[in-house]
Amino acid sequence: MISQYEKNGVTPGPQVLEQMARELKVSTQFFLRAPNRAEIGTVFYRSLKSTSKAVRGRAVTKLGWLKELTRYVEGYVELPEVDIPDAEADPLSLSNKDIERIAREVREHFGLGYAPVDDMVLALENHGAVVSRLLAGSEKVDAFSEWCSEEGRPYVLLSEDKQSAVRSRLDAGHELGHMVLHRRVPQAVVNSRDLFNLIEAQAFRFAGAFLLPKEEFAADFFLPELNELYRLKKHWKVAMSAIIKRCQDLGLLPDSELKRLYIAMGRRGWRTSEPLDDELVPEQPKLLAESTRVILEETPTTRRDICTSLPHPREDLERLAGLPLGFLEERESGPPRVTVREERRGNVVDFPKKP
Repeated sequence: MISQYEKNGVTPGPQVLEQMARELKVSTQFFLRAPNRAEIGTVFYRSLKSTSKAVRGRAVTKLGWLKELTRYVEGYVELPEVDIPDAEADPLSLSNKDIERIAREVREHFGLGYAPVDDMVLALENHGAVVSRLLAGSEKVDAFSEWCSEEGRPYVLLSEDKQSAVRSRLDAGHELGHMVLHRRVPQAVVNSRDLFNLIEAQAFRFAGAFLLPKEEFAADFFLPELNELYRLKKHWKVAMSAIIKRCQDLGLLPDSELKRLYIAMGRRGWRTSEPLDDELVPEQPKLLAESTRVILEETPTTRRDICTSLPHPREDLERLAGLPLGFLEERESGPPRVTVREERRGNVVDFPKKP
């Protein structure tokens, strides 16, 4: 019957339509509205080779829903302007020295100084990126992003499947690398195995340089010992394995010392789970969640209005918006548009009133 519905113009009756909606946890409006034909630009996946087409397809569908949610929110709230530098470089001509310099320039542009980045997700949101967390259902999807040329805005989805704060921060830095270095790279280039490996290596190098700036990190590194890696991880909020890789990139240690550190970590079982992983809390996006709360508190819009305008599974909308599960269940609402403002350790997200 599904094939009949899709190919032959057969329409399910009202009872069948309601049953389908119940089973799929959507409203009947989901089936009645015009299809969303928004173009998806170049999508940067981590681990492209080992991620199945089905998993990528589900991820892109959720990306489309995130973009719909963002456009809906923008009908009420002015989101931060996109202010992420464009390196305007050909990936084939980029050297590691270039990437180190560009990462430092982006830090300066963001006004972060050279101390540890307090909150990577907030830094992205402050500069116009829409960030969400996605229960991808696959450990092979760590994070992915798209620079939407139609809107001039980047979208980043970080996986919830692996609750590691330091890994998620590296993922955020990695996707920022794609935004800065690769926003004009077409999908065909990303899908090419050799070029995919090149741009992934560049994004990883950018993330390391952004989170652990060369001069400051080198000055803070003293001994090739596990206790020192622990101290550095606590200070910079970067994985111990990534710190070792950064030492390799910067030539701070000979290969023999790098190998010894990896072996020592393996003997303690730290290659899969490191110290502090259960203490450091993954950073959460706040832009869409706070905007949604403002819409409900300051306009006549109700939760039902939101779920009717965005008739996707309610739990998926809540996850994409960073809201608690059950938040969009029907309740009451209230009156006009307003400023959403959040301050956290000196970082500010300021969404002014729409005229």
